[in-house]
Amino acid sequence: MMKFFRKSQNAWFTKFILFLTAMSFMSLFGVSGYMSSVGQNKPVIKVDGLEVLQGDFMTEVEKESSMAKGLLGEKYNDGIRAIILQQVLNKELTDLIVERTADKYNVYVSDGLIRKIVFSQPEFQNEFGQFDLMKMRRLLAVSGLNEATYLARIKNAVMKQHLVETPVENMPVPEIMARYMAKAENQKKIFEYIKLDTNKVKIDRNISEEEVNQYYQDFAAEFTEPENRDISFIFINNEDVSKNYKPTEKEISAYYKEHIEQYETPEKRTVLQIIFTDEVEAVEARKAILNGMEFYAAAEKFAKQSKEDTNLGSVSADMLAEDVSTNVFAAKKNLVGAPFKSDLGWHLVKVTEVTPASKVDYAKAKQEIVAELRHEKAYEITQDLSRTIEDQIGSGDDLEAIAQSLNTKIYKISTLTEDGNAKQVASAYKSLLKDNDFVDTAFLYSTNELSQVIETNNGLVVLRVDVINEAHPRDLNLVRGQIEKIWAVNERAAIVQEITNDVLHYVETGENLKDIAKRFSLTFQQTKPLTRTDSFENVGQQAMMQLFQENYDTARVIDNDKIKIIAVAKPSNLKISKPTATDIEKSKAILKMNLAKEYQGNLVNDYAQDYDVRIKYRLLGLAD
Repeated sequence: MMKFFRKSQNAWFTKFILFLTAMSFMSLFGVSGYMSSVGQNKPVIKVDGLEVLQGDFMTEVEKESSMAKGLLGEKYNDGIRAIILQQVLNKELTDLIVERTADKYNVYVSDGLIRKIVFSQPEFQNEFGQFDLMKMRRLLAVSGLNEATYLARIKNAVMKQHLVETPVENMPVPEIMARYMAKAENQKKIFEYIKLDTNKVKIDRNISEEEVNQYYQDFAAEFTEPENRDISFIFINNEDVSKNYKPTEKEISAYYKEHIEQYETPEKRTVLQIIFTDEVEAVEARKAILNGMEFYAAAEKFAKQSKEDTNLGSVSADMLAEDVSTNVFAAKKNLVGAPFKSDLGWHLVKVTEVTPASKVDYAKAKQEIVAELRHEKAYEITQDLSRTIEDQIGSGDDLEAIAQSLNTKIYKISTLTEDGNAKQVASAYKSLLKDNDFVDTAFLYSTNELSQVIETNNGLVVLRVDVINEAHPRDLNLVRGQIEKIWAVNERAAIVQEITNDVLHYVETGENLKDIAKRFSLTFQQTKPLTRTDSFENVGQQAMMQLFQENYDTARVIDNDKIKIIAVAKPSNLKISKPTATDIEKSKAILKMNLAKEYQGNLVNDYAQDYDVRIKYRLLGLAD
């Protein structure tokens, strides 16, 4: 491993040029791939005996994809999903390699350390700065994590810091390299450019009938009326099922006793506290307070204690150390008693407000308890009912007989498609169209077949397919307008590409861009002097880096959504400013960060060479 680092430090200049031109993080792992047929929840990543299951992997992918969809909206596409797949793969593979390496080198992470990390997280603390278990569980649930997964991630992060991050965090960056990068960052260029907006290109002809027919054939899938189905179904609401359950008095009483803390509020006191290192200071401060000094002023004078540190707020007895709690809850309101000692030192306390304990009596809590017990019992009751309905289906009962036995209605959905759209459905049941299990089941069965019981978020469903309307091509005249729109988009794109090719040709022959723009009646524009970190016309940083790499008078095409920009670099004739100390330090920090990332990747790759690393690319959707 150390040999690897010695080799790495001998290649500074090569690495530096690589960062200037690319700044990219290359793939970390050269691992063997092995294919497998799609099955149940199989391992998809293996490092010796450690593995990641397909279900867990895809859950992580869907979580990341959901976040990306929320951020990108319509810009989310299959390309972005492929990037997410690769990122999740790299993360999961790295975690396994780190875990295997920790085991190999006996890197132990104690439960005490993990507990200390968890307890120190501000988001898990209450208003008194104390760890709140229920708050942690709520936040984890919102994030789609359980406690075991969260603790495992913390453990892996600690191991990764020890095995991967710490060994490379102090890699030195030579001063000359930082100066060179800072100087390159200060270089300025002017860009002459013309902009071609595909949406604004004028089309000087109409689509021919031959083209209409050709598009009708080439884009047949877009002009096909999808298969749709008319279905009947019954719906049994979970709440209606649970209402039939009546808990016994014994069950209600047991729940009340078990959850008594929900119905009892302990006495709380608003407390001011000063802590001293010895009794003499505490006695002196008490005398000053009794002689009229304000409590906060005494805290500042005698203990150098701020107002925030002095005011404990409203606390219950169980929120304080036992010896402190005993004295606080024995103190009289607004009186400063004698100092008392704890493990923290000598205390002076003043209780400014007392909120008496309260208790919800059993009769008042009963109604709430009944509702809670019904909620808890709902799943068990629903499962029993599901088995009963399955028995009825198995014995040959039709939908009408099952509906009658359950005293429920039969509802209809007309022209249901596989994407969850329908022309007719009762408003109360439109949410079913968003349930993938419901829609998928509707397309699994043939006409007049009863489905199995479908468990939705709100209840049980049994459906029957009444009519299947097969997919069929729409009439050409009905989709002619759609064809013309597709043709117009393609026609504009072709015109823009033709103009682009002509402009590039004339630039290559030595003509200047301003004359070329005039020839094609295009607007010629010129930027002010720009550095590589600047931008124009919303050009991204990667494209700006590429523009700066081009020779002067060489055209480069930048595709920016529906806009094509043809740009030519020109010298700014401005003297490159000498990098300041701040510029150099900034460049050094960037280089250090990027080099550390690359060396971390190389180090993980180095660890991986000792293990049997396998990936089922096909099950991950990466077989291509």
